[in-house]
Amino acid sequence: KVQGESGEQRHLVRGKLGASYHKDVAAPYVRECQSLGVSVDILGGGRIRHTPESRSIMIYGFSYGYPWVDGAGHEITAELVRAAYPGYDVRWSNEGY
Repeated sequence: KVQGESGEQRHLVRGKLGASYHKDVAAPYVRECQSLGVSVDILGGGRIRHTPESRSIMIYGFSYGYPWVDGAGHEITAELVRAAYPGYDVRWSNEGY
């Protein structure tokens, strides 16, 4: 979740193909946002499998480094991904790693 100086808040989803750890994905975005005066709260982590050929996206798993905070979860990610990828089959599960 990011929050600008105006107080406006938004949820962001970030990923990087082949990243070994969630911190490898998060760190560059956190630094960039902070340099712009935007605060960042990482609400949790997981994995995303994007299969363009079948127009499907699966959000799953968890992060040891960024466990979910209370009230957050993959459903937030799924909502954002559905908006960004209309016409895709977007599913989520807490299972897997």
